[in-house]
Amino acid sequence: MNTPSILLFPQTIPYPSFIEKSLKKLDKFLVLQLPLTEEKWKTGYQELLPKVEFLKFKKDKIRGEDFLKKHFYQLKEWALYLRDLENLKILEKYKDLWRGPEGFNFFKEDDPLSPEERAILVLMLAEDIDFNMSEAEKGIQTFEKKMEELFQKGLLIEESFNSLKHFQETTLPGTLFNLSLRIKMWKILFPWIDFSFSTGVKLLLTEKEWGEELEALSLLSEPKVVGLVFLSDLNG
Repeated sequence: MNTPSILLFPQTIPYPSFIEKSLKKLDKFLVLQLPLTEEKWKTGYQELLPKVEFLKFKKDKIRGEDFLKKHFYQLKEWALYLRDLENLKILEKYKDLWRGPEGFNFFKEDDPLSPEERAILVLMLAEDIDFNMSEAEKGIQTFEKKMEELFQKGLLIEESFNSLKHFQETTLPGTLFNLSLRIKMWKILFPWIDFSFSTGVKLLLTEKEWGEELEALSLLSEPKVVGLVFLSDLNG
């Protein structure tokens, strides 16, 4: 089997969007498969999907996808709940009910998560953020294209058009959220990824500065990491 050695890192989907252009130049590349990763690729990146080979976890180390999906959706529901200030007030007011020894212990974990499972959930949440940002970016680009057409036809004044462009530039950061935490989670997961068909991987990084972050967290010392590849190398 001719195994690709370039691993998209630390994200699991092509966000920020400028990564897509570089990935198209590769014949194949590796992507870590979290429980919802393939579904997101099929939804948003079908053109690139034939180039992807998914890295899976060792079956005897990580519990099934349904188990992880359940916890992931619970975390998302809690995140939505805690965004509301009134809900936070209620939670604080009745905290004894939630945590009391005789009350219903809402936060009790009957089935504790392993460090590896927690790391997967963190990366799943990061992946979800990336995907939502990617979809928002595509929507804004479509909207901007429509505004450009209206501007060219004289149906939109220049001031309004420039305001819309400024909105796009300031709304989408174009960078990965919480890079250090992602790398720490990868550090936990590397021993549990199935690299049995690969002699080693090169990590594909968006920014050269990330190499310092990897070195600081000792990720470059992982036996399967044989080097780094930067987008500038692919585009050069």
